[in-house]
Amino acid sequence: MFSLSPVELLVIGIVAVLLFGGNLPQMAHQAGVWFRRVKRTLQDIQSDVEDHLNRS
Repeated sequence: MFSLSPVELLVIGIVAVLLFGGNLPQMAHQAGVWFRRVKRTLQDIQSDVEDHLNRS
């Protein structure tokens, strides 16, 4: 796994603001929606696999 220092995070944040400007809040919201969907889907898959294994 990798880790980012506070300075690296600051640089990434500044670049994001410069590139995306006013669209950044909307993009962050959409990313949050996408991550919630992925998380929910992975939880559903895990639950289905566990149910299948428990029935076997």
